[in-house]
Amino acid sequence: MDLEAEIGPVKYVAELIADITGAEFDISQAVRIVIVILIFVFDPLAILLVIAANISISKHFPEKKKPSSLTRAEEDFGKEEKKLELKTKELKNKRVELKSSSEKLEEEISLKEAAYAKNKKDLSKIEEDIKASKGKLAAIDSKIKNKEEKLSATEDSLNKTLAKMENAGDDLAEKEIQINKKKLELEKKSSENIAAEAELAAQARGIMEEKDKYNSQINDVKTTLETLKEDKNNKKEEVSALESKLENLESAISTQRSLISSLRDTYAEASKSGSLKDVFKSHGLSELVKMTDDGAKILSIKDSRDRVHQFIIPKEFNTLAHSYFHKIVESLDKVIDTDDLPHEYAIEVTKYIRGQRPQYNCLT
Repeated sequence: MDLEAEIGPVKYVAELIADITGAEFDISQAVRIVIVILIFVFDPLAILLVIAANISISKHFPEKKKPSSLTRAEEDFGKEEKKLELKTKELKNKRVELKSSSEKLEEEISLKEAAYAKNKKDLSKIEEDIKASKGKLAAIDSKIKNKEEKLSATEDSLNKTLAKMENAGDDLAEKEIQINKKKLELEKKSSENIAAEAELAAQARGIMEEKDKYNSQINDVKTTLETLKEDKNNKKEEVSALESKLENLESAISTQRSLISSLRDTYAEASKSGSLKDVFKSHGLSELVKMTDDGAKILSIKDSRDRVHQFIIPKEFNTLAHSYFHKIVESLDKVIDTDDLPHEYAIEVTKYIRGQRPQYNCLT
């Protein structure tokens, strides 16, 4: 029973193979075949299952690659490089700020130095004025002291005289009158001296003011003379430039006159010989004008096809601008067939002229 249970499946397999092939199989052969089938069927399946499980695990739980020392060093280097760039930018900005602040500081220092120099100059001038005023005051004080000393001496003499007069008795009243007169004279002389000094000081100030005024006028005259000299030199240069321009204009006018004379002669010859187109080619002209004896005007204009369009303009239309005829020629220039030109001219001329139209001719 146990043997049947152990080899039962093998036996069934052996019988199945025997039925299919028609050959007898031992149990041992059937066992070997079953083992071979198991090996070829279940071992690859197990291997595939292991591979699939490994793939699934690697997808759901990917391995974190540890950065290599070189990658970490590169990252650290990049970070340090960025920090260094930031520090460099900050340093540049600070350098610019320091430069601008130093420039501002230098400007302020120069302004303050200029103000200090100006104030120092003004202060020295004020000190000189003060010294001069002190000298004048000292002179005045000395004069006043001299006057006071003289007055005191006079008073002493007067007192002595009064004492004598008191002692004398009889001539006291008369001497007192004389003393009062002398005293008044001295006071008058003192006031006259003070007034004379003030007048002298005023005269000195007036003389200095007049001197400054004359110096200012002299400087103005010198400046005016220099300006006049410069204007004179400039006028000379302008005159020489105008003379040069005049010579150039006279030369150009002479050239134009000779050219006009040559053109007249050429036009006359061309009108006689019929070679008017050659005149345009040889001289590079765009138009020619000839006045007739009756006051009419013959206007010849060349187009881009080397055709010459002639307009005989009556006397009453002589003031009409040539630009209108140039516009007509621009329109006629588009016409290829010369037989169509008169018809096109009749259409174009109505845009600019009403009434009698100028006669038209085309030289091809």
